Amino acid sequence: MTIRLNGSGSTIAIMLAASSLGIAPAFAQEAAGDRVTVQKTEEGETPAEEIVVTGTAIRGVAPIGSNLVTLDQEAIAKTGATNLSELINTVPAITTAGAEGIGENVFSYFSPQIHSLSGSASNTTLVVIDGMRVPGAGIRYGQSDPNILPVSAIQRVEVLADGASSIYGSDAVAGVVNYITRPSYSGAKLTARVRLADKWHSIDVNGIVGTKWATGGIYFAVQHMYASPLWKKDREILAMGDYRPLGGRNTNTFNCMPATIRTTATGTTRAYLSPSATTPTELITENAPCNNSIYAGALGSMERTNGLIRLNQSFGDRLTVTATANYNVQENSYDFGPANVNNVTVFGPGSTRVTQRNPFYVAPAGEPNVTQQIVSFAAIKPDNYYGTQDLENESVYLYGNAEYKLSDSWSVTLSNAYGDSTSFTRERDTICTACVRRALNGTTAANGSVSAANPAIPLTTENALDVWQPNAGRTSAAVLNSLYVNQGYTRHINRFNQTKLEAQGVLFALPAGDVRLAFGGEYYWAEQRVLDVDAAGEVAFNLDRNVLSGYAEVAVPLVSEAMGIPLVRRLDLSLSARYDRFSDVRDTTNPKIAATWEVAKGLRLRGNYATAFVAPPMATIGIPELGYRRRAVGVTNSQAFYVPVEIYPAVKLLPGCATAVVVCQIGTSVNPGLTRDYGIGPDAEPQTGNSWSIGVDFAPAQVPGLRTSVTFWSNKFFGGVNRLEVTQQFYSTTMRDRLTICPTGCTTTQINEFGNVANGGSIDVTPPAVTYFMINNDMANVLNLFVQGIDADLKYQFRTKNIGKFTFGATGTYYTRFDQNTGGEPFSILNTSGFNSGFPSIQTRLRFQLGWDLGGLSVDGFVTHTGSYRNWDNDAVTPLILDANNRPIGGGDVVESDTRLDLNVAYRLKFGKTADARLFLNVNNVFDKAPPFYSGTLGRTHGINRYVSNPYGRTVSLGFSAEF
Repeated sequence: MTIRLNGSGSTIAIMLAASSLGIAPAFAQEAAGDRVTVQKTEEGETPAEEIVVTGTAIRGVAPIGSNLVTLDQEAIAKTGATNLSELINTVPAITTAGAEGIGENVFSYFSPQIHSLSGSASNTTLVVIDGMRVPGAGIRYGQSDPNILPVSAIQRVEVLADGASSIYGSDAVAGVVNYITRPSYSGAKLTARVRLADKWHSIDVNGIVGTKWATGGIYFAVQHMYASPLWKKDREILAMGDYRPLGGRNTNTFNCMPATIRTTATGTTRAYLSPSATTPTELITENAPCNNSIYAGALGSMERTNGLIRLNQSFGDRLTVTATANYNVQENSYDFGPANVNNVTVFGPGSTRVTQRNPFYVAPAGEPNVTQQIVSFAAIKPDNYYGTQDLENESVYLYGNAEYKLSDSWSVTLSNAYGDSTSFTRERDTICTACVRRALNGTTAANGSVSAANPAIPLTTENALDVWQPNAGRTSAAVLNSLYVNQGYTRHINRFNQTKLEAQGVLFALPAGDVRLAFGGEYYWAEQRVLDVDAAGEVAFNLDRNVLSGYAEVAVPLVSEAMGIPLVRRLDLSLSARYDRFSDVRDTTNPKIAATWEVAKGLRLRGNYATAFVAPPMATIGIPELGYRRRAVGVTNSQAFYVPVEIYPAVKLLPGCATAVVVCQIGTSVNPGLTRDYGIGPDAEPQTGNSWSIGVDFAPAQVPGLRTSVTFWSNKFFGGVNRLEVTQQFYSTTMRDRLTICPTGCTTTQINEFGNVANGGSIDVTPPAVTYFMINNDMANVLNLFVQGIDADLKYQFRTKNIGKFTFGATGTYYTRFDQNTGGEPFSILNTSGFNSGFPSIQTRLRFQLGWDLGGLSVDGFVTHTGSYRNWDNDAVTPLILDANNRPIGGGDVVESDTRLDLNVAYRLKFGKTADARLFLNVNNVFDKAPPFYSGTLGRTHGINRYVSNPYGRTVSLGFSAEF
């Protein structure tokens, strides 16, 4: 007996046979176009007869023309994943494969990305739960955090690496990741795990309890997880400071304690490294002696609690109602290292600044008679506490649907999803630079200047700071406690509501089978509220968006086996299209065509073509009421940069540039200017894309247990929202007009137009006396990506009579092309990382499994390989080789490949007919191999590329589960 629990999207889906890592190739499904039915599964669940799989809106039809990767409960058990990011990061096609899955990284909460198709402020991979959208989380762009779900509530995860906007709308350019919850559950299950690494640990407890009755059921799932912080000093790769032995740079600084001292005689290029120094040292990178990274945290602590309740009920034979509520609260805390304080003038005995003389002043041994000096130092405290960044998120997600069966072949479904996610970032007890200066020279000015607005306070041993003998105990506790007192606060609220009304059923019958149609309409509303409070002041704004959509999909069986056509055992066609009308960006229409051709039993060819799009995040468009400014400060005094004379000949008319031949530096004291950093504004365009793929699935009857799948895919992404570096704009043919040169000075009218003052913008700084240029550095639809590659997976299982079952699995992604441009000709960034804000484009990622099962014992080994690639980060030691248009064509540091072994051992014990238990051991990175050295700061940490590596080292997980 089965209970019908149909849902919208992929609410209830087919249980697919597991392959390596739980990845199921196409032949684990029914043939495309066939009615999909599922037998009773383990753990007290009975999926519905008619279901929807990711990538199609039609129940009872497997996705046509696409390869679907599935991670199920077996994959969760075998990988030891404690959250959904860790689980999905085992898939090579996911960009962050290999990264840690805890906390928030680069504002995204580890929202999964397929095939690295990013580089903009948007997520080109749509994340859904049971086919419905997810509340945004995190700061700034509000991207999806799938970890709001307890792992115990997950039935499986499906990854569709094809454009899917014709079904799902915005964000599905690279594909869709669908987190599918259990349709029902009867019984109780508890899982507990402790995970240990060198000076790090985590604890995870999750459980589920539920019951079913003749017409419905209810269950409740909950999870609590805690992970301890990890300090940089506890991982050699993060705490070296001087990375030259590894081929990197010396990242140490001249910010030391005691202070580094400069005098009039030493100038700006030399300094005494301590008061006892008799000779000054050149201020070059190679000489930097002080490593302050050892004081900071590498990974913050994390604590998360979430719970989900699911109720389903059938009313007669026609109406089925499902309701789901999910709550999540998460806290992360990151420890800062000591802050650097630079170039503060301090006065000593003999100085004319009598009241500003620091009582602890010590002249350098090399110049014992100097009466003033300029100090730079790291503000190190005896307690080694330098403030924290606390990240918090509270999410509520409500989802429900009601399906009414009109007839045996037609039904109507009304679905609604609501999400409310509040994210906080608090910076506690960070450096108060003004307080430090006041304790050094009596004023808040670095140079000690005095004015009516900034009077000097007399310095005494009670209120002065000693940076010459910091361990002598001469600085008072009150002064030490006043150094780190600044507070910052940001709150982002993301809300949405998605309402969908859909009908589907059989249109008519063809010789090969029924033609099926699904069509519907959707209303989507989203709101983002932002409050930023810091030392510069407060900014608050609200953004909202409304979307009306309509879509349709038809599945057409053209040929069936019964028709007896040679070399065409089955041929199915799918056509779909969707129209979306936005309140704040241009409307868009996106079609998709797909086909599956079963040549013979065990051999299937498939292909598809689709267009797709991503609506720019609301925060990148800007605040309409503030002239589309997107931050508290939008117009600032410009930094210095070099301008190519050939492209901008008028630059030679500026002071200091008359004799320039190739480039001239502007933004200096002799030719200052202004920089603007706003949102896209009212001309925002959807980020568009198109994709196609062709593939083959092979499961020969002559080799039972063998299943293979190979897909060649191509994806293009146009108009990605980004903010280019100023110098990149100069060489972009579409962005050169962003620099305005004013040889005699920009007028007030020009400056106000530049700041969009008439429409609510503002000039946030006092412009230079003469503003010689204005550079527009706004967000824009500027990034284009062209990506191609191959996804492949293989699974072979065979059973023996006496020694159990053996499994071999292999899955991988290999990029054949990765080009980008921002105007002009595309250039390749294939097999590199760090060139822009895009995710890594590493060419080769592989994962292998070798498993053995006998009775209740299972042993699985996993080998994960990430190929060697080039570091194109700004911190690369080997400079990039650029062509005449400033496009990279070579250079950069070689980052070594990374191959790691993971091991899982589990033993299952049966207790009667209704209870069992499982003991398990997971060892990740068995040989404790350090991550490859990366000279850069991707993911906040120098020494490793946090997009693809993690600093844990070997981790050992011990756990058990018990089910009743």
